[in-house]
Amino acid sequence: MFCYDEEHPPHICSIGRYAKLQKRKDPLSSYPPEFRAKLKEWPKLLQAEIDESVAHLKELREVGDLLALEDRGLLLAELRLASDTMHPITGRTVILKRVHSAEKPDRSKLFRAGAPVAVRDSKTLKEVAECVVLSSNRKEVKIKIRPSSESRHLDGDTEYVLTMSQSSGALHAVQDFFLQNKVIDTPGIDLLGYAFRAKNMPSIHNDRMIADLPKELNESQRRAISAALNKRRPFVAIQGPPGTGKTRVVAEINDRSDAGHRKQLKTEANRLKWRIIKSNRSCHNHTVEHWCSTTVTKIRNPGGCFAQEISGKEAYKKRLVIFCTLTSSAIQRLPRVNWEPDVIIIDEAAQASEPVAWAAVVQAKRCILAGSELNNPLLMINTDMGEQGRHKCKEELFRMSYRNRGEAELVIRYLRLLEEIGVPGKEIAVISPYYAQVAQIREMMTSTDVSVNTVDSFQGQEREVVVFSMVRHNPEQVIGFLRDERRLNVAITRAKRQFVLIGSARMMKKDRHLRSLFETIKSTGKVYGPAIMNEFEREVGPLPTSSDRRIAEVQSVK
Repeated sequence: MFCYDEEHPPHICSIGRYAKLQKRKDPLSSYPPEFRAKLKEWPKLLQAEIDESVAHLKELREVGDLLALEDRGLLLAELRLASDTMHPITGRTVILKRVHSAEKPDRSKLFRAGAPVAVRDSKTLKEVAECVVLSSNRKEVKIKIRPSSESRHLDGDTEYVLTMSQSSGALHAVQDFFLQNKVIDTPGIDLLGYAFRAKNMPSIHNDRMIADLPKELNESQRRAISAALNKRRPFVAIQGPPGTGKTRVVAEINDRSDAGHRKQLKTEANRLKWRIIKSNRSCHNHTVEHWCSTTVTKIRNPGGCFAQEISGKEAYKKRLVIFCTLTSSAIQRLPRVNWEPDVIIIDEAAQASEPVAWAAVVQAKRCILAGSELNNPLLMINTDMGEQGRHKCKEELFRMSYRNRGEAELVIRYLRLLEEIGVPGKEIAVISPYYAQVAQIREMMTSTDVSVNTVDSFQGQEREVVVFSMVRHNPEQVIGFLRDERRLNVAITRAKRQFVLIGSARMMKKDRHLRSLFETIKSTGKVYGPAIMNEFEREVGPLPTSSDRRIAEVQSVK
C-alpha cells in the first residue's frame, strides 16, 4: 500500500536524467573504477620516471665516461661557452662550442631544433639551466635559455654537457595531459571507452578484401591490411614474430591510406620509422623527409612568433602523414594547428608504456597497433617506484661493462672476408647485447658502412647478413641479458640471408633457450671452431691489411 503525505511530498526525479547530468559534469563517470584509478596513478608513475632520470644519469656516469654516453645518444659532451647574448626575439641566447669537434662523429642530430634540453656541469651533472635548442651542428649548439633559468650564470672556464630535459620534456607533457584531464576533449575518447568496456565495441564479422594488393603478400598479410583499412574497425592489432613482414604491411596501409586522403599519425615506441616509407617503393621519400624536417621544426620553433605559428598551421593543413616517436611532445601540440588524424599507427607497440601510448592514441578516432610480444620489453628507469626497480635498472646499466676481445677480432676477420667476396657493407650488421663490445668493434673497424649496434638499438631493422657477438664467457656460466628470450629472439631474426653467431658453446648449453638455438644451428646450419677462419682466409686469398690496425690470429675465444 502506498501512502501520500501532502506536507512532505516525495522528491521525484528521473534516474536517467540524473545520470545524464552527472555525465555532463564528468564524462568519465561511466567508466569502470579500474580506469579511474589508472588516471590517478599514471601521473604518479610519470613523475617517478622524471624524478629518477637525473639519478639514472649519474649512475650511467659511474659506469662509463661521458664520450661513451654521447656515443649512445644520451648527451652531448665537451661543450664550452662561446657567447651569451640577449636576442630581441628569442631572448637570452647561448652558443656552446664543441671541443675537438673535428675528431668526433656528429651527434648533433639527436638534439634537433625545438628539443627541450638541460645544460649540466660535466663534473657533477648538476643542472645549470633549462633551455630549448635553436640549432645544432658538428661544431656548436645554439640554445634559448628558458625564463625560469634566465638568472643562471654560465662561464667560459666550465665544461658542460647537454641532456634531454626532464622537467619540460615529453614525459612532463604527457603528465600534464592527464593531470589537466585533457583526455575528455580528445577525438579518440571513444577508444578509451571501448578498451575499458565503458562502451560496446562495434561487432565486425568480415572485411572487404582489397583486390589489387601486391602479389608477394601472403594471405594473413592481406587480411591484416584489409582489416586496417576498414573504417568501421576502431582498433586493429597486427601481431606476429619478428621477420614476418609487419613493417611491409604497415607500409602498404600507409600507401593505401594516402590514396584515400586519410590523415595518419605514425609513431614508434622508441625512434623514427623511416624504414616504413623506404620499404614501400610507391612512397616519395624525398618529399616526406623534406616536410618532416621543415614543417615540424616550424611548429616547434621556440621563438613563439605569431607569424611562425600561422605558417606552421598552414603547412600542416595539406599533410596527410606525420611520423614521430611516441614520446614526442609534438603529438600534444597537434590540436593547436587543427590537425586531427583519422588514424594513429603505433609500431613496436610492445615497447610503449600505457600512459604514453594512451596520450597519443586518443588523438585519433581509430588506432592500429603493430608489434610482437617476443620483442624486447619496455625499459623504464623506475619500474615500480621502489628499490626493486632501481636494482633492475642497475643491472641494465652495467651492460656496457662487458667486452670480449677474442670475439671482436673474429668479428673483424669475418667482416673482412665478407668484404673480399663482394658483400656491400650497408647490407651487413653486427649486434651484441653489450655496449662495451659494440664500442670495441667500432674502434677496430675500417669500414663505416657496416652497422654496429646493441640488440636493443637494432630492433626493428634488418640486413642481409647479421653477425651476433654473444660476449659472455665465465666459469660460473652466467648468461646475463640473454636469459630474456625476447632479446635473444630479436637478435636472431634480424638477418635476411645469413645469421652468424660468435660465442661460447659451453655457455650456450647452460641456458634452455640458448641450448635450443645451438641445437637448431647444429641441425640446420654449421658449427665451427675459431680456427676455421684460417681456412676461410686461405680459400679467399690474401686479405688487405691495415698499416695501423692488424688483426691477430685467434686460436680460441675466451
